[in-house]
Order: sequence, then C-alpha cells, then structure tokens
Amino acid sequence: MAFDGFVSDNTKDMQTLALNEPPPSAADIDHWERAKCKAEIMGHPMYDQLLEAHVACLRVATPVDQLAQIDAQLARSQDVLAKYSSAAAAAGSAEEELDHFMANYVLLLGFFKDQLQQHVRVHAMEAVMACWDLEQSLQSLTGQSFSLLETISNNIAPCFAFLLPT
Repeated sequence: MAFDGFVSDNTKDMQTLALNEPPPSAADIDHWERAKCKAEIMGHPMYDQLLEAHVACLRVATPVDQLAQIDAQLARSQDVLAKYSSAAAAAGSAEEELDHFMANYVLLLGFFKDQLQQHVRVHAMEAVMACWDLEQSLQSLTGQSFSLLETISNNIAPCFAFLLPT
C-alpha cells in the first residue's frame, strides 16, 4: 500500500530529526518555566496591586534624589509587560494557587512596608537624638549655642516627610 510507504518514510524522517536535534537542556527548560511563570504573574488581575505594593516598599527608604530612578524603572516595566503579554494570554486564566500566592504576597509586602517605615522612623529619631546630644556637648565645650537641630529640621527632615502621619 502507498500509505505504508508514506508512514515508514515519514517515520524515518522523524527519527532522523529526533536524532539530529539535541533535546532541550535543563537550562532551556528552566528558562522556559521562568518565562511562563512571569507571564502568568504579569497576566494576573492582581499584578498591578503587586507592583504597587513592591514599589511602595522601595520608596520607604529610598533617598528623595533617587526616587526618579524608581519612576524610570516603572516606565520601562511597560516594555517588559508587553514582552510577556502574549505569553500571558497563552498561559490562560489564573489558577487558584496563583490567586492565593498573589493575594498573600500583596499582603506580605504591605506588612513589610509597615515594618520598613517603623524601622526608618526609629532610626531617624535616633539620628535626631544623636545630633541633639552632639549639640549639647558642643555647647557645653564652647559656651556657644548652635542650631544643629534647626538645620536638621530645615534641610533633612523634608526627606522624611512621608514618614509623618497624615
């Protein structure tokens, strides 16, 4: 039969292809798995919340003069999102496990941000107190009054304005 010849010829061709092309390496598989995972996360409805919570953590202790770098990186994130958007569409709808992960990660980042803010507040207060001690020591040595704390409050404190309760 002609069909038998077709199958046997194509089977030989498939075997030749399979033998000539090496199987994907572990690194290739790992890269593909990571890309798939990123695509699923970026395609998730909570991705914007996750990104917002992550950026909020970064902004806590980032010096004011470096905040523009975060904004620039956020602007570039749209390119990354576009790169993975087609893969996200192919990944399909979010699974319950991913929903659970995203919700918990957003909550964890919120808790972490609160902890970071508390840490920065404590250390900022310690720095102000140390300056006050230095001012008092300098005043006792020289008999002159220096306004280190006034300088700090006018020049440095605005950097920590985001820590003040609203």
